[in-house]
Amino acid sequence: EKMLFYYDLQKRALESYVIESRGSGHYLSQVVGYLSGYYSTIAATSSDNPGEVHCSSAAYSALSSVANSGSSAALACDQNIVEDTKYRLSKVNNEFAGVNSILPATGNVAILSCFSEGYIFAEKTILNCFKVASSKFSVNYKDVYDSVVKDVATLLGYESSFFGNNSLPCGDSVLRRAYSEAEKVLYDLQRCLYKDSGTKYAVTTPAPVPA
Repeated sequence: EKMLFYYDLQKRALESYVIESRGSGHYLSQVVGYLSGYYSTIAATSSDNPGEVHCSSAAYSALSSVANSGSSAALACDQNIVEDTKYRLSKVNNEFAGVNSILPATGNVAILSCFSEGYIFAEKTILNCFKVASSKFSVNYKDVYDSVVKDVATLLGYESSFFGNNSLPCGDSVLRRAYSEAEKVLYDLQRCLYKDSGTKYAVTTPAPVPA
């Protein structure tokens, strides 16, 4: 049953999505979207202070760097998930291949092997021989089973949280850092305006876009 469940998962993986990175451009547009409120704030500030173009230009440049940094972090997380998915799919395949390789040592083949080794001529030893063969398979299968259950659980998590939607990989940490750095950009913009004009300009912090 576990084998069929896993192979169904792998079939869905191959048919429903391509196991590859979505690329840096995809994540840059996402991060820029999350920071849209900050871009709007800089634009409004620039419009209100037409004589301070260098301040708003520096702010745009700094915010673009924040967006690029965020998209790079998301891409790195994306690539880690992709590589780990490929690794775990291959690992589970190899584990099942290992189980298949020891299947011939069980069942009727095991009994015939015990016969050929002469155990049939000694009292009860044919049963003991078969028990040893079965026990060896059970131990090997239990190890594989535990490993497969763990790997499949991880793969299912990737399927639902990464391949199954368009969310930002490692979104919590990526956006937390991006918002913090974007706040610094607005602070620097406010400071630039104050230094130039001597006027305290209230740069409004936008509400973060929900992740």
